[in-house]
Amino acid sequence: MKNTKYIGFSLILICSTPALSEPLDFYGRLWLGVANSSNGLSGNEKVDGFSLENYASYLGVKGEYSVYDNFSLLYKFEAGIESFDNDDSNIFKPRNSYLGFKTNYGSAVFGRNDTVFKSAEGKVDLFNITSSDMNMIIAGNDRLGDSVTLNSAKVAGVTMGISYVFDKDFNQKNPELSDKQNNYAISFSLGDAALKKNSHYISIAYADGLNQLEATRLVGGVAISSVKLGAMYQRSESSIYDNIKGNSYLLSMVVPINKYDIKFQYLKDDAGLGKVTKNAGADLKTLKESDASQYSVGVDFKAQKDLTFGVGISYFDGDYTDVKGHTEFDDTLIFVSTRYLF
Repeated sequence: MKNTKYIGFSLILICSTPALSEPLDFYGRLWLGVANSSNGLSGNEKVDGFSLENYASYLGVKGEYSVYDNFSLLYKFEAGIESFDNDDSNIFKPRNSYLGFKTNYGSAVFGRNDTVFKSAEGKVDLFNITSSDMNMIIAGNDRLGDSVTLNSAKVAGVTMGISYVFDKDFNQKNPELSDKQNNYAISFSLGDAALKKNSHYISIAYADGLNQLEATRLVGGVAISSVKLGAMYQRSESSIYDNIKGNSYLLSMVVPINKYDIKFQYLKDDAGLGKVTKNAGADLKTLKESDASQYSVGVDFKAQKDLTFGVGISYFDGDYTDVKGHTEFDDTLIFVSTRYLF
């Protein structure tokens, strides 16, 4: 199995050479950090103490092949690199990998991809991918296979996106879910998520059943001079447990000073679907009440266009009530990281 993985990825690297009539774009990210978690609730390795963190390093190839005027073939293959730690059972991890088409009216891709519900997040999560990612508090950032993703061309500045997961294929391991969820998400976005081309970004998204979640997400971002502000509200309900539902909030601000980005972020959730509540031992089947908060401060130093050093600290605290009674939890996470893009 390991040899098959190596051979498959070697073929991709060979195919990315200029010998092809349409050259592929070979790219990647190496992003590692060293973290210290006081109680082991928030780090990727879930240990109290120091750990080496891999923040979704990957290799990939992508391209666009023009078939006719205004009709192109799109393709992408990404593989997450999992060979940095002592667990050699997985060398690569599946990431966005698809084949599709693009016209003047938009695009359609088939395979594994970020859902449009996830993409609606934009850039408001300033600690995205790290152990302080908003998914520690807020659910719904899913990358799903067996799916089709549709994105329209802009109309009056608005882009519509649709994600659909093929029901029987996706739910074959959990057929009972087919009657409880509809396996789609839809989003509408206006402006520029990076707040570079436009000084504003607004999106609204709804997910029905994707990864056992029904949720509505509202996101807004604005640039005031060089300072960028972000906010999110989400209403979530579990497709499996009728007792789990609630609201989530995010507020963020980044202040650039020369090559430094000073970042501040606050999150709050009472739905109980975030990772930190699960890591704290909550029994979702019997969960009655839940409350969790996250406070994060960080600094990124852009040494070069493709090289960034980061440092951050996050404090998590919360409580929940389930069949075991009332439980309070907290965790402090400190991390330093290096990110290299190519």
